[in-house]
Amino acid sequence: MTACVAQRSTRSVAEGGDRQLRLLALLNDKDRSTVLSIIDTMLTKQKFQEFFQQNIPAQ
Repeated sequence: MTACVAQRSTRSVAEGGDRQLRLLALLNDKDRSTVLSIIDTMLTKQKFQEFFQQNIPAQ
């Protein structure tokens, strides 16, 4: 039963991602570029935070 729930959950995430990509494709070039830039910035900040948490000891 757990595998069934996990499979449905994974499918829901994939379908949500497909929907998001379709919506992103509907944007004009400037808006799409802005959204992708925001996503890139957020991912970069998250990667830096994870790096510092893993590699710099807490003071």
